[in-house]
Amino acid sequence: PVKLAGGINGYQYVPNPTGWVDPLGLSTCPDGDKCKPSTSVEDPTAKTHVNEGSPLSPTSSNSPPTLGYHNETFANKPVKPEETIQKWDEFLGPGPHTNTNPRTGKPDRDRIVSSDAKRSIRYGAHEMNSKPSKHHYHEETWTFEMKTNTMNVDNTVVRVPLKKK
Repeated sequence: PVKLAGGINGYQYVPNPTGWVDPLGLSTCPDGDKCKPSTSVEDPTAKTHVNEGSPLSPTSSNSPPTLGYHNETFANKPVKPEETIQKWDEFLGPGPHTNTNPRTGKPDRDRIVSSDAKRSIRYGAHEMNSKPSKHHYHEETWTFEMKTNTMNVDNTVVRVPLKKK
């Protein structure tokens, strides 16, 4: 049905394909103009416009992401000291593990980071020097938002009660 009524663009679709179906070509054109080609030509530049502003560039940069939200929750049950390393391995997944901070990209002596840099265990002086009943570590899950260059952290505090000395 393309070009039944003529026109300047032979690759356009017809206005109403169900009304223009005539496989044997026995009917006259559906419009009142009897399929005369259009003499007016649309100016293709009439609908174009130019944005005079500066071009948009990706938001990704070489600067480290800013810290977004930091949600902290507490684990339902404490972990026995002898099960701690096993729990860390389960949380971090297969290695190799690093100490590279997922947000800054710099070494962090208080963190063990998973190979995909999406999970980390934080266990530093603050956690080690807590009272025996408050001894704990943090399971951190990192989420990067590329659009805003922001790194969010979901943090679960896991208690590891120690025996009093």
